[in-house]
Amino acid sequence: MRILELFDKYFLILMIIQGLILIIDSKGFSSWNMKDTSRKSKSMGIGIIIIAVVLYLVTMYSS
Repeated sequence: MRILELFDKYFLILMIIQGLILIIDSKGFSSWNMKDTSRKSKSMGIGIIIIAVVLYLVTMYSS
């Protein structure tokens, strides 16, 4: 449970920013005809945001 205490609001903000940057970069990859990289970047960005929010909610409601 000590690991879950690391997921505070600042870490959540950092992970959301990182996920948004990956989503924004996917548009650049798409314009450079890197469709596979664009798809992977977008899915990683969305996945990072979802995991960060879930871990933050678990931390908030576990204590």
